[in-house]
Amino acid sequence: MEWHRVKNIILAILVIVNGMLLLLVWNQKAETQRYEQSALDGAVHVLAENGIALSPQAMENRSSCQPGNAERDIEAEAKLASVLLGETVHGENRGGGLYTYSTQLGELNVRPGGVLSAELADVPAWHAEDPENHASSLVENLGIECRRVRSNLSPDGGTIMYVQLVGGVPVFSCQITLTYEEGRLRSLSGILLAMTEPELENGTLLSLPTVLLRFLDDVLDSGDVCSAILEVEPGYVVTQSFSSTIQLRPTWYISTNTADYYVDGITGELTRAATA
Repeated sequence: MEWHRVKNIILAILVIVNGMLLLLVWNQKAETQRYEQSALDGAVHVLAENGIALSPQAMENRSSCQPGNAERDIEAEAKLASVLLGETVHGENRGGGLYTYSTQLGELNVRPGGVLSAELADVPAWHAEDPENHASSLVENLGIECRRVRSNLSPDGGTIMYVQLVGGVPVFSCQITLTYEEGRLRSLSGILLAMTEPELENGTLLSLPTVLLRFLDDVLDSGDVCSAILEVEPGYVVTQSFSSTIQLRPTWYISTNTADYYVDGITGELTRAATA
C-alpha cells in the first residue's frame, strides 16, 4: 500500500478518535451539569419546605471563588494617596504599619489591612454639585476596582458606599464610605486594599447547594426568621488584616428579606452581616 494512503488512513483514525474523545468530554460535562442542577433544585425544594422562597434570579452567579494571597503594596498605596490628595506625596511611617500622607487638600492615614481614613480640607477641590458623579469619578481615578453598593443622600449631604472588587468579584469586608456635607466631600473612610496581584490557590470549596443547606441549618438553629432569599453572590472576605500578607477567603453573601449573612465557602460557617 502506498504511503500517502496509509497516512490518510492514520489521519482518519485520529480524527475519529478525537471526535470520540470530544463526545465523551461533552457527555461528562453535560452529566455534571445535570447533577449540579439536580442538587440545586433539591436545595431550593428543601428551602421551600421550610418556608424560604428562592427565585432563580437570586442565584444567577453560581461560580465560587478560589482562595488567594496577596501582599500590601506600599507603592500602590502612595499612588492612591497622590490621586486623592492632588499631588505626589510620600508616606510617613508612624510605626506599626501606619502610614500618613498629607497635602494642602487634607490628610490620609492608612493602617495594615487597608484600614484608611481621610480628613479633607475645606477647599474648592472637594466642592461637589453632584455628589454621585463626583464620588464615581474620584473612586475610578484611585486605580482600585470598586462598585457602588449604597447611596444615602439628601440636599444637605449624606454618604455613598463602595465595595472593592478583585477581578470583578466583591471583597465584602473591604468597603469605603464617602461623606458629603454642605456641598463638599468632607471625609473618606473604611477599608481599601492597595495590594499586589493575588495568587489563587487550589482548594476544595463548598458547592452552592451545600452552602444553601448550611445556611438553612444555621438559620433554623439560631432562631432567625426569613421567608425569602433575595440575593446570593460569591466573593471574598479578608481573614488576616494586620499583616503585610492579605488572605482572600471565598465567601457567599446571602441577602434575605430580614437580614444579610455571609457563609464561609470552605467551612460553611454562617455569620450575620453587620447592619450599615
